[in-house]
Amino acid sequence: MLNPGTDYVILDIGSERIPKDFDNAEDPLTVPVKIGELALVPVQADNDGFLPPPKFDEEILIVEMDDGDDFEPLDEFFSYVCKAKCIVSHNAETDLKLLDQLHRLRYGVPLAVSGEVYCTMQESLPFSRLHIWSGGKKIKKWLTLRQLYTHIFSDVLPKGDIIDDVVKCWMCAAFLMRQAK
Repeated sequence: MLNPGTDYVILDIGSERIPKDFDNAEDPLTVPVKIGELALVPVQADNDGFLPPPKFDEEILIVEMDDGDDFEPLDEFFSYVCKAKCIVSHNAETDLKLLDQLHRLRYGVPLAVSGEVYCTMQESLPFSRLHIWSGGKKIKKWLTLRQLYTHIFSDVLPKGDIIDDVVKCWMCAAFLMRQAK
């Protein structure tokens, strides 16, 4: 049985390609994005307060969005997100904006997240050997989830489904959080 109010919520959102202007939009409703499915797994901290690695028998909550306007399945999803002490995602900023868009459509108010946010994409920067040019400067590029997983675990991550992505994000976050302590 899943329990809202757990220490960590690891989530992923499957969507169509997100327009470039989405991240810069002040109001996420002005740039609609079609979302196919959402997945999360709530996890209790271990005895040391860390995010434990997956045991691969956890319940994962999946919400599939259809073309209709039935947002009722999101109620349970939002109860976990809003009550979590820490939300973990690979691209947390974009994922939270997408969730805010859905929350506004469902309830008419912005998403209120009370816990911390941990983004494995932003935490991947020290591992990056990729560079891009920005403003005439060479800067490191954030790693994709697949690149980060491959770097940490020396294992090639094949393209998977949303469940695979949630578990791999969880594995990377558990590793990165322990390394940072």
